[in-house]
Parts: sequence; structure tokens; C-alpha cells
Amino acid sequence: MEITDVIKYFAKFPARAGVLKNFARAAGTIDGYADLKNYITALPSPLMPEITELVFSTDEKAVGDRIRNIDNYFMYIEYGPITGEHPDRVRLRRVSFGLAVYVCYHANARNLDSMEEALIMDNCLQKVFDIAAQMITDDNLICPHTRFAESVLNFSPVEPLLMYQSIGWGVTFKKANNLVL
Repeated sequence: MEITDVIKYFAKFPARAGVLKNFARAAGTIDGYADLKNYITALPSPLMPEITELVFSTDEKAVGDRIRNIDNYFMYIEYGPITGEHPDRVRLRRVSFGLAVYVCYHANARNLDSMEEALIMDNCLQKVFDIAAQMITDDNLICPHTRFAESVLNFSPVEPLLMYQSIGWGVTFKKANNLVL
């Protein structure tokens, strides 16, 4: 449930139509598909509707094709390793899930000058800061056993060649759960 929890959480930021583009089928064949789609459809108004798309996939080709067709701001979510602590050598007690959230602007088809790029980079960075601030606020309101952002948040610019000629900023962090498995 970790990955779908991440999708549910970050779906509240971008425009709803851009989140729903991740559902390619009217009804999926995997259990939980309809529930996840209904959950996202029922979310309140987006917190950042100027971010028009949410891109999330493990399929490199699908990610590239999707980003190449975006002509505005988008959010890309990437997940990494899961680490677990087992101090008593019996059960996992604390699980951390590596995540990265990027806010980018696809600039490939545009002939931007360096000042336009700087303004876009400022906008992307501010959006990433706002998302990080919301994560911290939400962490203070929810169960103490789950944290969307542990104490360290790392901000870095996007490498355009690695993000299909998009520019922007990202934040990497660990989502932590204190649980017993």
C-alpha cells in the first residue's frame, strides 16, 4: 500500500484532470483500481492547479512520451529503496521509503531565453518549497507513526537531459513508518 498511499497524497496538488490521465482504463483488472480512481476523483479542489499533470510510472517510455506532450508545469514522482530497521532481530520496526518529487516545466518545444528559464526555475522552486511546507504541516496533523518527510529534505535542480528537456526543481526525502511487520 506504500506506493498507492504516495499517489493518494500527492494527487491533491496538481489539476485533477492531469492526475486522472494516469488511469488509462475505465475499469482496471487489478483489485483496488476502481477504489483508487474513485478516491482521486473525489478529492477536493487541487492545492496547485497550475501544475497541470501528475506523472507517475515505472515505464520509462510511457514517462518520456507523456512528458514530451506536456506544455506546462507538471509533477513527477519517483520512488527509491525501502529500508527497514529490526533492532530486536525479530520484526521490522521502522520502514523508510525513498521518494523524490519534481516540479518541472517542459521547455523543449519553446524557444526560451535565459531570463525566461530563470523565471520558470524560480516558479518551480517555489512550488517545490510549498509542497515541502505542506508535507511538514500534514506531518504535524496526522498519526505520529507515519511521517511523509523525515528530518532531511534535499532540494536540487533537474537535469534537463534526464527529464526529457524539462527544467525545474526536485526534493528528495524519506517517508517513514513506525510499524511492526
